[in-house]
Amino acid sequence: MNAIISTALSKLHGGIKASRVAQALARDVIRKSVLTTPPFDPFIIAKNLKLTITYAEIAAEAVLKDFDSDNPQIILAGSSVDYLGLGIRRRINFTVAHEIGHFAIRKAVSGFVPMSAFASEHEDEERLCNEFASELLMPWRCISQSLGSHELSPRSILKIADEYDVSLTALLTRAAKLWFPHFRAILWRRSKFGIRPHWAFPLNCTRAILCDTGNTSVERAFQSEQEEIGTSDLLINGERFRWKCISLKTGAHPDTVLTILYRSSLAARKLLPSARSKPNTVINVDTLNALAVQQVLPFPEKRTMHAARRRRDRKRT
Repeated sequence: MNAIISTALSKLHGGIKASRVAQALARDVIRKSVLTTPPFDPFIIAKNLKLTITYAEIAAEAVLKDFDSDNPQIILAGSSVDYLGLGIRRRINFTVAHEIGHFAIRKAVSGFVPMSAFASEHEDEERLCNEFASELLMPWRCISQSLGSHELSPRSILKIADEYDVSLTALLTRAAKLWFPHFRAILWRRSKFGIRPHWAFPLNCTRAILCDTGNTSVERAFQSEQEEIGTSDLLINGERFRWKCISLKTGAHPDTVLTILYRSSLAARKLLPSARSKPNTVINVDTLNALAVQQVLPFPEKRTMHAARRRRDRKRT
């Protein structure tokens, strides 16, 4: 049952990929809210959906409760976010958007998957909710224009993160998906053990080793408040790669530097979303029930029932 929700979303919407359906559901939620420009505040969106947000001492970061009742709730761990630091508050923004994703996706497939599918955490649903949350906080149409209208640099990335009120890692992941494979991003941390990646996209860059010469843009950025530009060599899985780099201290942590890496053929540093990016999928979720009646999903319980019926029929003949 790990992929049952993906299967449901896809079949209920004519075979469209489940992740694209999740993104379309997020755009539908935004259209029904009062928000038209960034930041797309998930707390306002939750209120518009009549989702109550409360706080309690719970083990998880957040929990969606009673999604199918008249009083659905998102329970956040701890207390109010009003007194939290910027980084933590932006992380909670993504968490709330993720829980709204649970609400919207479960509403979309409710009645067409067994309730037991929602009883515990499934990797399939979590992945779809992350797709939903990214689209909710950074809608493709808006974020692609924002990223495309700026030079590719750490300073512009930090500015856009402030504009959308999202975490740096969430924005970098979104940007990297638009510009991959010509784009890499690494957050470096400096400690007594040297300069090491703290976070990176793609994931294999977390194993990168900086070929430090004392004059790379990364090393210079740790000593400066300005953007440092240069060429750096990285060792990844035993192979040496050379990239053009722009590095800047993030300000969120005194020993963290953000490096944007790009191919030398893109020296203009003016990138637009990839031409291979698929256009937005427009899904009218109001017709969900009409579609669903025609596309009943073959869930495991139904397959078992049909198999038993076929065995009885064979015995009779």
